[in-house]
Parts: sequence; C-alpha cells; structure tokens
Amino acid sequence: YGTMIYAREGKQILDGVFVMAAFLGSRDVPAAIEKAGGLGPWQAGAIKEQEVDKQLWTWLQENFYGSPSRRLPKTYIGYGVDDRFVQSNRLLARELPAAQVFEVPGGHSWAPWRALWAKWLTAEFAQQ
Repeated sequence: YGTMIYAREGKQILDGVFVMAAFLGSRDVPAAIEKAGGLGPWQAGAIKEQEVDKQLWTWLQENFYGSPSRRLPKTYIGYGVDDRFVQSNRLLARELPAAQVFEVPGGHSWAPWRALWAKWLTAEFAQQ
C-alpha cells in the first residue's frame, strides 16, 4: 500500500513494484468498484483530501483508462486465493498483463508469500 502511494506521488525512482498480498485500501472502495462493473466504469465522485484509498484507485483508473499525469511503474501482483485482501488484489490483477499476476493457494501467511516471492523472482529474472 505504501509503495503504491509512493508511486502515485510521482517519485520517478521506481522501475517497478511487486505488490504481494497487499492491503490496497478499505473494503468499501473495492466493493464500490465491483458494484460499478469494474475499474473502468467506476466513478469515485468527489474525493476528500483524507480519502487516500479513493485517490489511489482513481490514479490506477487513470493509468489503465485515461491519461495519467503520474505513470504507474511496471507492476506485478501476487496473492493467495484465500487471502483476506483477495478482492482488491484481484481488481488490480484484472488490469495487468497475465504474466505480471501470480496466484497461489493459501491465505495471508508465510507459505503463500514464499511461493509468490519465488514465482516473481523466476519471472522477473527470466526476462533479463
């Protein structure tokens, strides 16, 4: 979450990020996005300064469906199918190329994280 907020702020030092089993904001924003039919048709409405979750998802929406003022770095995402943050992780995963998405069995614990880390390392370094 912090890395995504940092990337949103326009810090141009990130070449990419690996979002693993990430908290991507409170559950109400992903629920609203799902209810709207996905990130493309979702409308955030007026966003208050303290609504960082909405700011993050609006920035992601701009990156995938608009003209962003701050570009999303190359992003990978990985999560366990039973992770407590799976809803928001899958929302982001739908917007990314399949090669940048890793899903493993398990929840929010070390065994899935180790498996995800290994998958990401294999995928990232196989490209070099």
